[in-house]
Amino acid sequence: MSEDNPAGAGPGEIAAGLSGAQATLRANGRRRSFAALASAGPPPPLAIDINKALAFVQACMSSKPRVGYGLGAKIKSDASQPGAPVPPGFLKVDCSGFVRA
Repeated sequence: MSEDNPAGAGPGEIAAGLSGAQATLRANGRRRSFAALASAGPPPPLAIDINKALAFVQACMSSKPRVGYGLGAKIKSDASQPGAPVPPGFLKVDCSGFVRA
């Protein structure tokens, strides 16, 4: 933890967390070490339609009622509409839910 970022990792915490057995990750249903995953090279590029993403952000900001933050709130499907009654819409979303959408 640092004074600038109370939630941030302290000195050595990242390295300790990534070393040895602690760095084992689950990939394709089998356990692989972080080193094995890192040596596999970078992941393929993620195709993102920036116009669709901007339209989604604008729809969230201009919906009536406006979409707000909700801890743990995820968007259920691609068909969900910002500001629409739940379901099929959503009125709240958290950071990871917003990024996934």
